[in-house]
Amino acid sequence: MSTTRRHLNRGVGIILFWVIFAGIFLAYSQGVFKYCSDNTLKVHGSYNRGWINSKRVPEGGLDAVMLGDSECYSAISPMQLWNEYGVTSFNYAQSGQKIQETYFMLRNIFDNSQPKAVFLETNLLYRKQNRLDMVQSSLDELASYVIPGGGVRLHDTWKVMCGQAPQKTPEYKGFYLNNKVKASKYLDYMDKDKKRSAHISRTVDWYSDRIIELCKENGAELILISTPSTRNWNYTRHEVTEDFAAGKGITYIDLNTIDKSELNIDWNTDTKDGGDHLNVSGAQRVTEWFGRYIDKNYDFADKRQDADYSEWNSIYDEYNGKITPMINRIRSAGKK
Repeated sequence: MSTTRRHLNRGVGIILFWVIFAGIFLAYSQGVFKYCSDNTLKVHGSYNRGWINSKRVPEGGLDAVMLGDSECYSAISPMQLWNEYGVTSFNYAQSGQKIQETYFMLRNIFDNSQPKAVFLETNLLYRKQNRLDMVQSSLDELASYVIPGGGVRLHDTWKVMCGQAPQKTPEYKGFYLNNKVKASKYLDYMDKDKKRSAHISRTVDWYSDRIIELCKENGAELILISTPSTRNWNYTRHEVTEDFAAGKGITYIDLNTIDKSELNIDWNTDTKDGGDHLNVSGAQRVTEWFGRYIDKNYDFADKRQDADYSEWNSIYDEYNGKITPMINRIRSAGKK
């Protein structure tokens, strides 16, 4: 056999190997995603649930979406927005969300829907990453977006999920019910005289520009929003974020500075962990304010009587049956 023919056969063999490998990996990747997608309540600690949801095609489309970390999914309830205004929304926040995740998740979302309002919770703007973490996370998120299925991102998740019972706390369009109560002691957290360090990294700045461009390309408005937190927020962060938003030409809402007559958060009852995250009582107050803002600033159709959205009413009935007793119990205990 000639040298040329041997080289040709070797080349064909290598190509065939990679074609077969790619086919097997893609089949595995799609299978992993389907398993995780069908069993999201088994996904540990709410991490990756937002990403999985961002890959799905929402029925009927979405008016608004929320992204961020656990501050966000503890504070804004899409089902309450549905019940009060007939607005379709989804909270794609997930634990420890990084700005790279936000960008690529938003690309997933726009691939599957066309929301006109994108709310980004600002705690993730201050998530620290060293250079290696930044590069690795960027490459991981790019690969997870480009390669179909969940083989890249979920390669370890399915192992944990196998044989594991579903989480006891369900999520409703990305919002998590939590009825724990632990009062906050840090009531002066927004004191203007308390100067703290606050810095937005170049990585966050770069990805923020990409997110703004992505929203503009898809006809959506990006709004930064800081949900109430005595642990994660302070006046210095407020000022830095305000300047950051002004420099980008985008709207910024800080619910930590809203007058108490508009947003009556009770730090004795409305937090689950000493002011870090809100519980269902605090989230109900925040979402009530949030709904008024959306109703005032957007012309979304009320879809509550639309037969195509009947599933939303069914989900709300289940949601309401769980959350109403929780809130009543929390607030009744707070009056004693």
